[in-house]
Amino acid sequence: MGEISPIPLFQEALVPISDPGSIQTVLDSFPDIEAWFFRWCSFEAIAGCEYSNVEGMRSCVPLLWKKAYQMLRCYCLCELGHTAEAEQAYSAYLAEHRELDFSAVDQYLLKY
Repeated sequence: MGEISPIPLFQEALVPISDPGSIQTVLDSFPDIEAWFFRWCSFEAIAGCEYSNVEGMRSCVPLLWKKAYQMLRCYCLCELGHTAEAEQAYSAYLAEHRELDFSAVDQYLLKY
């Protein structure tokens, strides 16, 4: 199973909810969204996946995709009680883009 494909209609502009075509487009995309949720919506799925499996799925700038992946993985591993693995994911998170300042986020995760 791949990623959820962007809906071209919504990439062009905002659309009114009263537009029947827009509503039908959203309804037609539900099976894809539902399949994505069944595959990815668990701590185990995210904690056990490789970066290449989720590359591009996060809603952040591409520069931060890998950092976001490590942060999400760290969170999921913590929720699962896998402390040693969570610490490794946190270290990998800190190693990504050291030249940028993420200290506020870093401190929040450290407290968790």
